[in-house]
Amino acid sequence: MAMKGSVKVWNISFLYFFSIIKFFVFVFCLLVTTHLYSQRPYNPVTVDPLSEPWRWKQYPELLGKGIRCMAETNDGSIWFGIDKGIIRYYGINWQVFNKENGFLDIPVNHLCKAKDQSMYAGTDSGLYHYSGNKWIRVFPANTHTYLSKTYQINCLKALSDGSIVASIGLNMYGGLLLLRNNKITIYSSKKTVERIFVGNLLNVTLEIVPPGYLFKDKLNIEELFEDRQDRIWVATRNVPKPGNIFYIQLLKGSDSIIYSKVFDEKDGLKQGRTTLFGQTKDNNIWMVNGDYDVGVSVYDGKKWAYFKPGDRFGEDDMHSIHSRNSRWNTLDWWIRCIIFSEKRFLVYI
Repeated sequence: MAMKGSVKVWNISFLYFFSIIKFFVFVFCLLVTTHLYSQRPYNPVTVDPLSEPWRWKQYPELLGKGIRCMAETNDGSIWFGIDKGIIRYYGINWQVFNKENGFLDIPVNHLCKAKDQSMYAGTDSGLYHYSGNKWIRVFPANTHTYLSKTYQINCLKALSDGSIVASIGLNMYGGLLLLRNNKITIYSSKKTVERIFVGNLLNVTLEIVPPGYLFKDKLNIEELFEDRQDRIWVATRNVPKPGNIFYIQLLKGSDSIIYSKVFDEKDGLKQGRTTLFGQTKDNNIWMVNGDYDVGVSVYDGKKWAYFKPGDRFGEDDMHSIHSRNSRWNTLDWWIRCIIFSEKRFLVYI
């Protein structure tokens, strides 16, 4: 009997001791695990989509077509302006618009998606609109051989209010075209309006641009860009000098324009030729151009700042700039794609 009692007491003491041991082991593991996790937080590794080869694809349907521009509509269609017409890609099928099926065998230099998802095309012979499964020329309403330089579309952009703006013509034939509510207004110098446009351009309203925004009585616009403040930035070409940089604002309910001051190097910017604009998420306006060794000018709403990417990357001749979802700007160099995001540069070679 004494032996059985001793065994019982020993079992109770062992269980009590074992419970204490388990408690301390649990506390120890909890403290050690918490400490380890605090020292090694989980940082997911994300893959840069631009560096993944499988995302890049070559389309034989476009080889030798002479692609000049492209645009995308919300239905997923991608449109290409080519040397002889337009090609539309649905994701599976290809549709060609040329002389054989409702368009012309002419170079299409600009494509622009309007607010209503319809497509506009800028050519050397005028402005065309695709709606109702057919292309219609909206400018000019009539043609004259001696006015052929006026019909050339040099730049084409859609505005947030549904309007379309375009740079038209060369030299004395140049101007700004505004298509709003199916009405066309053309802005140009007093000399051009009175000597060339009056009586020759049908179904348009003519407006005169103040002399301070012209160069030798000419309005040659090479770039237009609408920012999120509804300002339309304008870059003119004043060969052989750098052009003017300014912005305009359209008054609601009318075709009148408010002009800003003309910005120049005294304001801190540097301009060359082939000027392009972009806007970052902090609303800064970036201005680049295709001239070598000119650099980038940035406007913060009050003043201009200037820097030379060539000091960092060795090249300064830029050919395009794109803003995506107001988050970053993409600058295209000769053989490099450079992304400015979150105040840092990413270089793709």
